[in-house]
Amino acid sequence: MPRMVIRHVYMGLLCGAVLLVAGPLVAETWPPPPETAAVLLHQDLPETLDRAWIERLDLFPGVAGLQSVRFGQAPWGSVLARLEVSEDGGEVRIIVRSLAGETWRELQQRAQLVAAGEPLPPRAPVVEEPDVDPLAEARAWPETPPPPSAPLAAASGPTGGPVPVRGKWLALVEAGVRTNVSSFETFFTPMGQVGVAFAYGASERFLPGVSFGAGFGDMQSDFEDEFGDGRANSFSVTLTALLRQPIASRHSLYVEGGGGFFLRSLFWGGSFYNPTTGDVTQGRVVEQSDFGWTARVGWMLSRNHPRRPRFLDVGLGFQSSSADPWIFTGAEKTYFASGRDTWVFLTVRFWDGI
Repeated sequence: MPRMVIRHVYMGLLCGAVLLVAGPLVAETWPPPPETAAVLLHQDLPETLDRAWIERLDLFPGVAGLQSVRFGQAPWGSVLARLEVSEDGGEVRIIVRSLAGETWRELQQRAQLVAAGEPLPPRAPVVEEPDVDPLAEARAWPETPPPPSAPLAAASGPTGGPVPVRGKWLALVEAGVRTNVSSFETFFTPMGQVGVAFAYGASERFLPGVSFGAGFGDMQSDFEDEFGDGRANSFSVTLTALLRQPIASRHSLYVEGGGGFFLRSLFWGGSFYNPTTGDVTQGRVVEQSDFGWTARVGWMLSRNHPRRPRFLDVGLGFQSSSADPWIFTGAEKTYFASGRDTWVFLTVRFWDGI
């Protein structure tokens, strides 16, 4: 009984570690950003300008408590400025301004000077014109159309958004847990699982690859009581193909399938004496190895990077392969398993372009 309690505590800690690693990355980017693409003031400037950049560029000097500025493309074509303003009571208020083409070009010129390390020219004095109708140009439209807006920033590159995967190689690492759901669970406890893989972006939605996995666990306690303490391992080499379907700007669902070679083993340490031959061996291994197939479904998140595609995914998988019968006869009972050896697993994977 104590050994089973220790195993359950071990699995709980392992699952907690997986969630602890994945949680901050998911929280950092959820909920997904709006579909409206951002517009960069300058290619060397970040998408969101904080107070330091606002002071350097002398942006919107008449707005008190301005904390950050972000520019985006309006549905009607002009550029919108999203101003985050801090009130006296500590509350944050969002102000959205539509910029005229002349104002936007002036801001771009100021950003170019700052990026080049040159001083900013003094602002022209504000001339009040109380008799001018501020809606005159709006009333004259479409006879007098608004000035053209600046072009949208690219989806990748300096903006730091998701980078396309087509034509790129990616490497990934994974961590998770697996458990046996066939008759071979008589021997195997749930395992911790780790792996590495390499994939190629044949298109934005199709990524073939090759993966290498390993699982490390223990034997069932009643089996160990009769045959001694040992450990259980699993290893795999598979060829895979992944299809993903975007559901938002950075989120997608995927299905992955493949086939390969799977090996499972039971290992006991120590010295073993064969009374028939007189041989003494160090350690004893019982193995199952055969070809099989695997499938996985899950959710994938595109992560920001200036140059390389990056992803985080959480997946639920299924692995099955042929297996020879195992028969262990003990003093109290016989331990038997046959048919297919089948596992289910839950993993978190981190992808990065290479």
